[in-house]
Amino acid sequence: MPRPSEPILSPDKIAQAALELIDSIGEFTIGAVARRLSVRPSSLYNHVGGREEIISLVRDSLIPETIPPFRELPWEQGLSDGIRLYRAILSDHPAVVPLLATVPLASAASARMYEEFAATMHNAGFPDEQILDAITAIDNFALGSALDMAAPPTLWTSPHWQARMRAVTEAAPRGRERADQSFEFGLRVLIDGLRARLPQQ
Repeated sequence: MPRPSEPILSPDKIAQAALELIDSIGEFTIGAVARRLSVRPSSLYNHVGGREEIISLVRDSLIPETIPPFRELPWEQGLSDGIRLYRAILSDHPAVVPLLATVPLASAASARMYEEFAATMHNAGFPDEQILDAITAIDNFALGSALDMAAPPTLWTSPHWQARMRAVTEAAPRGRERADQSFEFGLRVLIDGLRARLPQQ
């Protein structure tokens, strides 16, 4: 029997199957991925080391192969563009976000993206001992903002609101418009806060 022209299994196919499960039910297991690919669970281990590696592969599959050179822009614009890109990458797959927090940032694609953040801040004059703290804050903000995009339109609706929160929620937009407006507000606050900590040149 001739061999199939394309392998039945590969790390990319395993990652895609896992992502499809995450998108549909919010989670995946080795067994479920194997069933989706019509193979035995043991067959997956010829290509991946386990669940943690699959999550890393899923992360890699979402990040573009080419990351724009944000470090070449003025640092405020570079960071803002990078954070917007990161949020956009995750926004179509919000169920992935909680899983990403459970594995080390060991993938090559992640390394490229975080290198751009680090280089942008280094070029701006931030000391190395502050940059990881800043990147962690950026990461938390981008991940949370991606989750917010998947929130129901009624997220900020409650029969228990008292006078001030009723006024606040009635004045705010709804749905995606609210999520986008809140993201841009938070992004400005984040950039302003970083600017205030930038050592004087």
